Amino acid sequence: MPRRFSSRQRACIQASSRRVLHARVYPRTASAYDRRVCQFFDYCDAMGYAREFRYKPITDFYTFYVAGITGDVKLRAWTSLAKFSSAFSDFALLHGMHWPGKRTHMRIRKHIQGIKQKYPHDVIGDHPLVSIELFRVAGSLGLRRASDLESCDLSTLVFWARTITAHAALLRACEHSRGMQRRDFVIRRGPHGRKLAFLTVGRRRCERKLKYRTRVVPLSLVRCVMSAGYVLSVVARRVHDGGSDRAPLFPDCTARFSVSDKCVPWERDRKRLEALCRSLGIVGAISGRSLRAGGATDLFAVGATNQFVKHQGGWLGYSFVRYDRPTPATRVFLATKYSRRLRSLLSAYTQ
Repeated sequence: MPRRFSSRQRACIQASSRRVLHARVYPRTASAYDRRVCQFFDYCDAMGYAREFRYKPITDFYTFYVAGITGDVKLRAWTSLAKFSSAFSDFALLHGMHWPGKRTHMRIRKHIQGIKQKYPHDVIGDHPLVSIELFRVAGSLGLRRASDLESCDLSTLVFWARTITAHAALLRACEHSRGMQRRDFVIRRGPHGRKLAFLTVGRRRCERKLKYRTRVVPLSLVRCVMSAGYVLSVVARRVHDGGSDRAPLFPDCTARFSVSDKCVPWERDRKRLEALCRSLGIVGAISGRSLRAGGATDLFAVGATNQFVKHQGGWLGYSFVRYDRPTPATRVFLATKYSRRLRSLLSAYTQ
């Protein structure tokens, strides 16, 4: 065993270690790498470049990928260029092709920095569905009073229960995508003798995000369609009466006069929620984070503390602080409430 390796031996060892790492890449990641390499080769064929990983073709392709042909309109985010670099290096290693050296690689990185300065990445977040918008969604479903929950069909009831619960409990999509379980929702009396609703989130390993633990979330139990605890109590009475505790909390009720033992696919409910929002004129991306972001926004709007929002949503860090930005509708509501408060103070002062 030599005490010191030559540069050639060191390069061979590094190449063999990279081959081992590439062999452990997931098939989905490997297929994504192949698609990116095909994009680069198609660009080389269109521009007359040789299919080689040189400085000129790579930098021209990066500029074309972000800014297009004209170079003055931003088409894509520059943050995805790192994935192309990984795909190119792995493809060159496996097929024995030329890969730029350290000096050329530094020039490519400086070119990417220039693209970053010229075309900054503007994060487009999901639209936060706040309580005012969800109340309009409930109205479009025919749910305006608490009595409407008793007369609506079961599929609408389960859909609304899932929507309002994800909003109130700040659920991630992975936490309710499998339907949760009936035993996760309980109603018990608090220290003052009042009934309180609690939802256990992440009881099963498949329902919680990596490194996140199980949490118990309190829910409001007011008799109205916007109360997640009350809506879940109606679901437990109408849907799960006499059923198993391990049955899905949000079962598939599309079949007439029957309740399935399988949960409703979240993608189907998400598309239904998105269609309802579009019909009401609510624009923006509607995804699994929309309900979680809207719930956190509503909590901050009513004056909730950081610690309460952190425990309610199960955050370990402080990334939830970005949700402390009320929507225009919420700002109008708070401005109206603030003006009423000022009017009452002025009237009391002038008397």
